[in-house]
Amino acid sequence: WPKVFGKEKMTDYEILVGVWSLNKTTINWLILSGVFSFMYNIIQFSIVHTLSPSATAFGGNFNKAALIFLTLLLPFLRVH
Repeated sequence: WPKVFGKEKMTDYEILVGVWSLNKTTINWLILSGVFSFMYNIIQFSIVHTLSPSATAFGGNFNKAALIFLTLLLPFLRVH
């Protein structure tokens, strides 16, 4: 943070305000990510209470397997 904001120590709030002043799009992506995360947690919570815990675990493992398949299929998802 010293290179970007010129301060040696900063609180989380000061960093958030500093990033907002530099690039508002970054904070908007942060907020959108939080909304999607909240929706995902609500959906998963309702699935756990509707179905069995084993069905939820299977769904989580299927999600990971699909991500691995997409990473192999789509080269822009790979981390170099």
